[in-house]
Amino acid sequence: MLKRSLMILSVLLAQPSPSLSATNSSPGRGRSVLEAGQDLAKLAEGLDSTKPRVRHGAVDALADVGTLEAWTLVLDRGLSDLNSRVADSAQLRLGEAPATPPLLELLESRSGLGSRKAICRVRVAQALGAMPGEVPARLFERALKDKGPQVRSALAAAVEQRSGSGAASISGGASDMKRLLKALDKVATRDRDSRTRAAGVLALAAFSTAQGVGEEEAAGAISDALSSDDPLLISAAVYAAAERLSTDELEGILWAKRSGHASFMATVAALEERADRESAQLLIRRLGDEEAPLRPAAAWGVVCALREISGLSIAGSAKRWKQWGDGLPAGKVTPVERRPTADDGPTTTALYGLKIRGDRVAFLVDMSGSMWVDHQGAPRKEAVDAELAKALRGLPPTARFDLVPYSKLPAPWRGELVDATPKNVERAVKAFRGCGLKGVGDLWGALESVLVDPEVDTVVILTDGAPSGGDRWNIELMGRLLGGERRLRHVDVQMVLFGSSKGLKRRWTEVVDDLGGSVLSID
Repeated sequence: MLKRSLMILSVLLAQPSPSLSATNSSPGRGRSVLEAGQDLAKLAEGLDSTKPRVRHGAVDALADVGTLEAWTLVLDRGLSDLNSRVADSAQLRLGEAPATPPLLELLESRSGLGSRKAICRVRVAQALGAMPGEVPARLFERALKDKGPQVRSALAAAVEQRSGSGAASISGGASDMKRLLKALDKVATRDRDSRTRAAGVLALAAFSTAQGVGEEEAAGAISDALSSDDPLLISAAVYAAAERLSTDELEGILWAKRSGHASFMATVAALEERADRESAQLLIRRLGDEEAPLRPAAAWGVVCALREISGLSIAGSAKRWKQWGDGLPAGKVTPVERRPTADDGPTTTALYGLKIRGDRVAFLVDMSGSMWVDHQGAPRKEAVDAELAKALRGLPPTARFDLVPYSKLPAPWRGELVDATPKNVERAVKAFRGCGLKGVGDLWGALESVLVDPEVDTVVILTDGAPSGGDRWNIELMGRLLGGERRLRHVDVQMVLFGSSKGLKRRWTEVVDDLGGSVLSID
């Protein structure tokens, strides 16, 4: 259908419009459409279709045309499309378009960063991070005044992303750079939203390094974040200043009572990156501290870091790690030849045999139509009832959990983690058994609902793998966005797929593997 729609669109010829730029990462495809000289009015008709696949094809065709008029249609009609497949495609194609002055001016208009819809502004901000070419500093400086915290966070992330591409990726004179520096400093030190402040810290540090300005402001923001009680801010500060922090400072975070899972694991990652004797011995001391025992996910994170540093396959024995660490020479550790290691980490419980290592767990369950199809003579949900009950009953009483069935919206059992007492577990089992939620499945919305809780260290997703609702549809795009969240939060992502096609299995496995998690596929 998509190919047929594109063929129909491509032959509806009027007069070719002058191209805004040769704007496509797939030049061959773009040239073939341009040579057909498509009529924008006819292409726009595709955006009126009741079929998302046709609207998706129209967005692609308009992006291939690449004129200012075509991009106006993509922003006005594609980026705001209520179907996330269409809107995700518009965002991804926008991120491929070179940042020419006319297009950037359009992105600042009501079609882009001036849109009334926050999700449209978020999409434009995320696309700005990826667009090839130069983006003026003044654009970011003005846009960072947005009232939406998610928009400010996305803009800060875009500045960080572009700063990682080199100084030329953000353009402007000294006064422009100074104003953007001031705007980033405000986000990093005074924003009311914790996640946005964390993004600001990362952006300010990256911008300062790339442009060679604002070292004092970046150092101040990092210092403020390190002294806070917010795990996300501490995590961002550690990530931004990992090379400059002293071992004593990192040691303080490892033992600080105020440290949450995010800041603890950010510190572990920083020590793993250093990979010297001092760092290895510090990790070993923390692993073996019986007076301040680590929770399972944190302990396993330390073991994995030590395995990376050493090349050894020792599991959770602090005594064995100490024997190795005591014999290390000063300086960088030379790892032994790496060998495959057993999957021997701690297990708090399992879902369909998939091992769950953490003990602060959010279970997300996709209640879309596939949950209600016939499976061995009964609705699939009956089998899920039994398996989920086993997983919940397998949690140790020291664990904390929540259960979040989702369709069009997440419907959490509690909305926060609760102790895995027998009473709470049985209440959750009963509640899910009686859950009759149906409809499309908004996986991204469900993920966002649990990632706001800094206590969560593990997210377990049970899904058919086919997103069908909410603001996100594209699996790879969700993977990149989730990767950005995981960098700060260090949440373990595990997934059980049921009734999925080979293509969905492959795509989700690639995404979850990149996140350091596992995918189990069942019939």
